[in-house]
Amino acid sequence: MWLLNNVSIKKKLSGLLLIPLVLLIIICLYLIQRNNTNLDDMKTSMYDVTDQSTSLILNADRDMYQALVAYQSIGTGHLTDEELKQQQQDLSDNIAQAAERVGKAGQILSDNSLLTREHPETHTTVQQNLDRFSDNFTAWSGSAADQKSDIAKFDAARESLNELGEYLDSYAISQAELIQKANRTSSLFIYILIALLALAIGVVGFGVIRRITRSVDTILNRTKRFAEGELQAGAQMVHDKDELGSIASSIETMADGLRQLISQVMSSAERVTSAAAEISATTDEVARGNMYQAESAQTAAEVVTQLSQGVQQAQQRAQEATVLTESTNGDAINCSKTVSESLASMNNLSQRMHALEQDSTQIGSIIEVINDIAEQTNLLALNAAIEAARAGDQGRGFAVVADEVRKLAERSGDATKQISSIITGMQHSTQESVKAMSTTEILYRQAGGALESIVHRVGEVTQQTKEIAASSVTQAAQSEEVMKQIEAIASISQEAAASAQETASSSQTLGSLANQLTAVVRKFRI
Repeated sequence: MWLLNNVSIKKKLSGLLLIPLVLLIIICLYLIQRNNTNLDDMKTSMYDVTDQSTSLILNADRDMYQALVAYQSIGTGHLTDEELKQQQQDLSDNIAQAAERVGKAGQILSDNSLLTREHPETHTTVQQNLDRFSDNFTAWSGSAADQKSDIAKFDAARESLNELGEYLDSYAISQAELIQKANRTSSLFIYILIALLALAIGVVGFGVIRRITRSVDTILNRTKRFAEGELQAGAQMVHDKDELGSIASSIETMADGLRQLISQVMSSAERVTSAAAEISATTDEVARGNMYQAESAQTAAEVVTQLSQGVQQAQQRAQEATVLTESTNGDAINCSKTVSESLASMNNLSQRMHALEQDSTQIGSIIEVINDIAEQTNLLALNAAIEAARAGDQGRGFAVVADEVRKLAERSGDATKQISSIITGMQHSTQESVKAMSTTEILYRQAGGALESIVHRVGEVTQQTKEIAASSVTQAAQSEEVMKQIEAIASISQEAAASAQETASSSQTLGSLANQLTAVVRKFRI
């Protein structure tokens, strides 16, 4: 049956139909030819030989009888001359006709090679009967005109004709039996041929059907495993190069594509999970920095408040100005250090926010790759469904697998769209945080400059105590301005902390979605 490996199902089924049809036509043609042969044999034996010869023998016997009647009428002596002449003419004509007809019958038998055949009872040949008839009839007819013939010769001649008739009857019966035997032989041959044909068709048909059903069962089992998530590469399902072999090859090609696609999705999901964890850690650090910044701003506000109170009391306590200015100078120096440290923290936080923005952009690119993979998966599933529809009922199990893959692709596409929306919001929040950090940095720098100015002025106060009263009003106003700036810095820090918390929440959501995607993809065993 290996010869059927490279034959299509259409040709296999066509062969099962055409081969019996051709053999049936051959059998019919043989039957027609055999019947024609039997008819020809029957025509030859029954008509050309038996019927014509029998007719000639019977007519010859009738002529002999009429000749005998004429012979006996002449022998009575009661005829007139005219009647005598008529009877003599009838005698002569009947004798001639009898001899002629027996001669024609003998010629027919001779043409068909029947002169040597024997009578079934007397065992005399046809030629012997013809010779005996000729001798006896000639002997009787030669002296019949003179009324001196021997009637025994006449009877012997008629007996020879009777034996010829019996021989012809026997020949007809034997020929009919031969034809019947030939028909039985032909029928037996046809029955045997039909039985062999049916056996051959049954063997070939069983082999073809068995190969087709085995291929269909193999493909069905393979698609069931696909539906259960088993996409591991295995041995070739079907070795035939027919339509089922093409379907099996297409299924394996699709499985290879799905394995590669799922591997890419799993890798991308793991990268997204890792990136989400990094984003969450970064935003936690940003939140802690903002809290520290808010605390530092509060401390600076308290210091500025104390400074303002000191300036207000400077007019009343001019004598204590030196002590107070030294104390204020120390506090201002500490405040300047605090502002410098806050400024360094803000720079560090700004760098981290920029890194967070870059990571968000990278995650957005990864999400676009995942979305492209989902769209490609959906397209592959659609193509697989089209191929299953072309396969009809044989591809129904494969269509179910294609539909499940398409649903997974749609879910992956929806998930990537949600993730993309979240990433977009996170990028927007990060950009706002970066802008806020830039503004805060500017304010910190302004605060640092203001504190440096305070330190400088406090130094001058130690040298120009007399000018304290005049400059205290200006210092009080500057202290109020610094107070407002510090409060603004604290407010901005709180907003930055809130944005960092939102970013951390978005990162956790992204990580959760990535974990869900990984869990879905891991259902497939590749």
